[in-house]
Amino acid sequence: MIPFAEIDRHRYQPLSNNHLGQSETDVVFVSLKYPLYAPSMSLSAQCSPKDKLFLVAYNSTMDAMHISENCAQFSSVRFASDQLILHNCDAQAGASGGALLDPSHTKVIAVHGGAFVVRSQTVGDGSKALNVEPAGSLANPESWINHARKVDQSMINQLRYFVAYLAKDSSGQTRSHGQSPEY
Repeated sequence: MIPFAEIDRHRYQPLSNNHLGQSETDVVFVSLKYPLYAPSMSLSAQCSPKDKLFLVAYNSTMDAMHISENCAQFSSVRFASDQLILHNCDAQAGASGGALLDPSHTKVIAVHGGAFVVRSQTVGDGSKALNVEPAGSLANPESWINHARKVDQSMINQLRYFVAYLAKDSSGQTRSHGQSPEY
């Protein structure tokens, strides 16, 4: 396990009821204390809704990293956002922060955030929200909606700002630490 050296500020507000808005801004960057010696991937703001997707994330059931293959994007009448990709990848507890990859497996197009769960039961003539999880974790466009924050220019700018912060020391002078990431 490699410890964090620096953590970016985040905008997550746990008491907010605006779950869609929270998901659109729920991104934080970290700098590791030591370098990783592994191939890197680049970020991409390009993704076709028809592309097959792949989610690389922790799977709590398997207690290991897992690749969910042949996933797809979908749309929902309940949730719409230009900053989120709604998808049907198998995402277990612990998958938040996982990379949603393009079909080439070389570009990160989004960061998995979680799922919107629509809980309702018809009571008499109306509908009343319940705190009951739906059976299973299969994505469904109207009841169990996996979402990932798209890589877009706003996210890239936030990352650039964080990298620039890391390059400065406490006196405002540029540090000389390794390489700058590719975008």
